[in-house]
Order: sequence, then C-alpha cells, then structure tokens
Amino acid sequence: MLRLNTELIDPLFFVYFNNSKLGQKQIENIKSAKATKQTELGVGNLLKLQFPLPSIEKQREIVLEIKNLETQIEDLKIKSVKNSNSAITEFEEAIFSQS
Repeated sequence: MLRLNTELIDPLFFVYFNNSKLGQKQIENIKSAKATKQTELGVGNLLKLQFPLPSIEKQREIVLEIKNLETQIEDLKIKSVKNSNSAITEFEEAIFSQS
C-alpha cells in the first residue's frame, strides 16, 4: 500500500505515470524480485523513481485529459463493433437477398 501526499501528488497522476512506458521501464530496473512474476517494490525502491512533478493543478489537468481520452477510446471501440456488425449485416443483405 502506498499513501501519497495528495497536496503534492494527484494519486491518478502517479498511477498514470507508473503505467506509462517510462514508469514501467524504471520499475523493471529497480524491482526486487526479478525471477518471479510478482513485482516487489519496497519504499527504498519507490524512492528511486524519477518523474516530472508539475503543480497539483497541472497534474489534475493532465489526469482529466487522460480520462477524457480513455472515454473517447471506449466510445470508439463501441462504435467500431457496431459499425462492423452493421457492415456485415448490410453485406449479407446485399449478397444474399433475393431481388
């Protein structure tokens, strides 16, 4: 469990950083257990993480932008499935309907 000073670091900003390529690369380099699939990060190792720390307001802006992008991605995935299904239906109707 990790507790952050939320006056300095937005928890979601920290999560997004840790899930980023830069964050994952650092975690891979500092994690304790290298032979198992379980990643162990002690306090000493967590203190080795380096990341940009903009103002809390800027962090919140970044988090909001990422959340908006994630929502757009989910919406587009749903539209993609609907469009694919619709295209298949239209194709089958055009090919197999008896005129």
